[in-house]
Amino acid sequence: MKRGIKGQTTVFIVIGIAVVIIALLLFYLNFGNKIEKDYEFDIQPVSSFIDSCLESSLKAGVNYVGFQGGYYNKPVISKYYNHYNIPYYWYDNENSVPEIKTIEDEISKYIENYFSICIDDFKNFENSKYEIEQEEISVETTINNDDVEIDVDYPVVIKFQEKSVNINEFSSDTTSNLKKAYDASRLIIEEQEKTPDEMPLGFIVELADENGFTFETVTDGNEIIYSLIFGENNGFIYNFVANYEWEVENEE
Repeated sequence: MKRGIKGQTTVFIVIGIAVVIIALLLFYLNFGNKIEKDYEFDIQPVSSFIDSCLESSLKAGVNYVGFQGGYYNKPVISKYYNHYNIPYYWYDNENSVPEIKTIEDEISKYIENYFSICIDDFKNFENSKYEIEQEEISVETTINNDDVEIDVDYPVVIKFQEKSVNINEFSSDTTSNLKKAYDASRLIIEEQEKTPDEMPLGFIVELADENGFTFETVTDGNEIIYSLIFGENNGFIYNFVANYEWEVENEE
């Protein structure tokens, strides 16, 4: 009896080991080739370089678009001041604040242009083991309450010897007060509609106190450039212009 039980136990152990071996073999056959293909050579240096360019492009784009009141390309109606084309949000007694989607598209345009400069045809990898091919980049920007994020389609083929890896999906985000600045400027112009030819100073002071920003103004004849400033040390600046139908005396 004891010998029979012992023999059965041995058989079960052998069967168990065989099952484990078969399971491992099946796993390797099903997934091993894919894993080997995905990691047949290290693409991390190239991928990290792309991510870095996207991050710097996004931060620069958000700041630049803030200086230009939501625009990358020159607005149709704008005032050139301090090297920027600042849009009129109030002109001929009309509200000209852009839609948030317009600003998202302008950031995307900035990134698509600036990113190619940063990548510079991957010249940083000219003397490396990689051969890199790229296609055009396409960016979709989303402005959230506390940040700005991008989803990027950027087909890249990385080759090493006779092997290659295709990548095309990237993303990045950056903390930003862009949405808060945009909302504040929209409220200011809505208040402006109530008193077309008066600067809504009291409203702006109260709004700034409630929403944690400061502001500066520059008066040029019958126009005022508004700068909404979020954060310390001029952290994020959002500019726009209001044109008033004031009578301005000519200085001799």
